[in-house]
Amino acid sequence: MNYNGKVNNATLTITNRRGFNNDLRHFEGMEVSISVCERKKKRSLPQNAYIHAILIPLFKEALNNVGFDEIRTTDQCKDLMKALFLQTDYVNKDTGEVIKSFKNTSELSTFEMTDFIESAIKYAWDNMNFKIPLPNEQAQIFNEL
Repeated sequence: MNYNGKVNNATLTITNRRGFNNDLRHFEGMEVSISVCERKKKRSLPQNAYIHAILIPLFKEALNNVGFDEIRTTDQCKDLMKALFLQTDYVNKDTGEVIKSFKNTSELSTFEMTDFIESAIKYAWDNMNFKIPLPNEQAQIFNEL
């Protein structure tokens, strides 16, 4: 369970205290662990609109232009981009075995989303010689049409 709150003068105020207390009842009599961390600002709506309207379709076009014809849908392209730019390794501390996974774009903070966008744009240029406009440039392109 996750709840949000704010700390003032070393006192935690939980946003949905009633829900928090109701959920705590499920742990009656048990030892629990509580973690507190800074809440990250999730990706912005303009970032989300940009990746779905501009970045992913143009990245798919770039892939197709260099021969990756099997990437036919934006969902396939997005999955490929997540594998390229959002990969996470989980390591078994006992065996050293590594399991690879990737984050979903919906989980990204605004900073992480900016990094994802910049990585994709750089990759398209460096590896496919394809220019994808930056978010501030794409508005200029549409105004010129």
